[in-house]
Amino acid sequence: MSPDEARAYVVDYDRVTVVCALSLDILDTLKVDARPSCVAHRVDGSQLFIADYSGAVNGFSVESTLEDLYLQFLTTDAIALSVPSLQPVTA
Repeated sequence: MSPDEARAYVVDYDRVTVVCALSLDILDTLKVDARPSCVAHRVDGSQLFIADYSGAVNGFSVESTLEDLYLQFLTTDAIALSVPSLQPVTA
């Protein structure tokens, strides 16, 4: 998962597939020279590293999708919630 949890990275036989965590759409496919074994992110999420079974590590720049992912959840109107009043339980 990406640090912002917007993407999932699926290691396949000869590629890494980038999947949108919200819609489950395939966003991209990353190919490396050898069979990939695992992926890791920089702490700030700006780069993705793909290690392969030959011992090489490839780095890719990553753009954040956090704003795009949560944009559809934003609202301009206030939402009124009714909260029931709770009474303490005594035994």
